[in-house]
Amino acid sequence: QRPCFCHWCQARPPDPITSAIAALSARIGLPAATAPSLPADATLLGVNFDRLRTSEEFAAWGAAQARARNFEAAETALERANALDPTSSLVLRRLAEVRALRGDIRRAVENLREAADKAPHDWRIRRRELFHALYLPMPDGFTRALRLADGLAQHPEGALDPMVHVWSACAYGQRHRWLSETSGADSEKAEARAEALAALARAVALAPDPETPPRVTMRSLFDPSANTSDNDLGDFANDPEFIAAI
Repeated sequence: QRPCFCHWCQARPPDPITSAIAALSARIGLPAATAPSLPADATLLGVNFDRLRTSEEFAAWGAAQARARNFEAAETALERANALDPTSSLVLRRLAEVRALRGDIRRAVENLREAADKAPHDWRIRRRELFHALYLPMPDGFTRALRLADGLAQHPEGALDPMVHVWSACAYGQRHRWLSETSGADSEKAEARAEALAALARAVALAPDPETPPRVTMRSLFDPSANTSDNDLGDFANDPEFIAAI
């Protein structure tokens, strides 16, 4: 059922229902990058917060605010949307995006976990949770990421997604680094290295063109000088087998 926006009629924005649907369905952004604003956002940004009533209205307004980089207002609106409709996995996904943009990765991951529980057939929510888990502190981050990656590898579509395997390699790369920094056993480090290499091999098989996004991402993660923050594979930068694979 479409949300009713009749109480916005004093401002008479153009087609507010369409604007709300477009704003809520579009992505907000990743941890380091906000998505560009939509034409629909201009309509929603002109609506006062106290005119909002339904979960859809709060969520659409919050998404528009987030793309305008008004993150505090966005989070407040999306929290209200979630309270009004706690069954909506989409609202939780948008709330996770805002919290990730604000640097609150742990709560973002928890929102995605809850969203996945509410929409168990949507494997892409687990995919997004996997990505965000890599930004949690070690060892919690890579432990969670590996569990998610293993589950996605058993999914008929997830197993064919090269980025799932790239992120799996990242998680093993993080585990290798953590073991190196905490005097882990050589056998455990060797296992982490082997699993990272195998995951990259699967990604390459699924994305044979070296100019596809998964392959470009692999190279950036492999070169610490090119990517000082997301360098999960940096431990293997001088490893001949990794160089050959990538």
